[in-house]
Amino acid sequence: EDKSVRYVAEENIEPMDPELSELPSSLVAVAGKHFKRWDEETRTFVSNIRDEYPED
Repeated sequence: EDKSVRYVAEENIEPMDPELSELPSSLVAVAGKHFKRWDEETRTFVSNIRDEYPED
């Protein structure tokens, strides 16, 4: 990629409620480096850091 910084206007952001299988595999691969798992109930990635810093 060109490594340029890009911005998205807030009015162009739409919440989504995806199944894990609906996410691009490239996103899941990168997320796997920063999150410990996918929570099917909340449909969110679960942070690795929360275990290390439970007070935050």
